[in-house]
Amino acid sequence: MSNASEPFAREVLEIHQLIEDWFNGTLPKTETALARFTSVMEPELSVVMPAGRVVDRGGLIARLFELHGWWEDSVPPGRIRIEGLRCEARSADLAVATYEEWQHYRDVVRGRVATAILRVRAGAPNGLAWLRLHETWLPAE
Repeated sequence: MSNASEPFAREVLEIHQLIEDWFNGTLPKTETALARFTSVMEPELSVVMPAGRVVDRGGLIARLFELHGWWEDSVPPGRIRIEGLRCEARSADLAVATYEEWQHYRDVVRGRVATAILRVRAGAPNGLAWLRLHETWLPAE
């Protein structure tokens, strides 16, 4: 994994920690609790989901809001593991990150490989906002 102190790495790790907490229901189901996520999703965000469906910012946020507490019945609690996080390219305005995201829920482990294009944005927690995300399923571990 790349240096976790780099802004792109912190951003990817922090967003996935928030998603894990959201899925486990340890955050309240409020727009305020989800604000860290929504604040860094660019208005023109486009996400290619692992099965190939494309969603926009509004669709992604609505779906995430629906999935609050999705893992509440998981023992141990569900978790998200990020592997192979690295920055593939940088410019003054953009960073392109790739990583594997492994979701552990009950006794199921599902992975996806992701490419994220992050735009430099002053005032964002790590100085970056999500512009494009493309995910593809990985074979089971």
